[in-house]
Amino acid sequence: MTRGRKPIKSLEEAEKAARSFGYRWLANPDPDLPYDAFLFSRRAAIVMKVRSVKNKPDPDQLIDDLFPEDLDDLRRIPVPPHVIREFWLRTRSVRGFRIFIVLPEGIAEIGFNASIGYYNPTHEKAIRKRLPDKKTSTR
Repeated sequence: MTRGRKPIKSLEEAEKAARSFGYRWLANPDPDLPYDAFLFSRRAAIVMKVRSVKNKPDPDQLIDDLFPEDLDDLRRIPVPPHVIREFWLRTRSVRGFRIFIVLPEGIAEIGFNASIGYYNPTHEKAIRKRLPDKKTSTR
């Protein structure tokens, strides 16, 4: 289990975000269980963990390497296979959360989910960089 204080401010912000996505938020009442909240809606059931870091992780560094205990904790939670495991990462430099789906064989970062209105703040910037500038592009 990960040591240290719970990211109270980030948990409050995650609850607001989850509610805005249409999920119900059920905070984990048991400190021995390695998750922060259980989210549910008509579309999905999610067990999730929230972490905050001061600095944006290096793009070349894998999230698996930065948070191995947190991700392993999520993988070990005994929930049915249809329950999604998510890891929400908040940094000071980026508004919003980066959301990762935690799978037995690895993780996958969500770029966007239009059904709930989630757009990853880091993916949006990367996409904008790749798009041609409207002022300089020619037809």
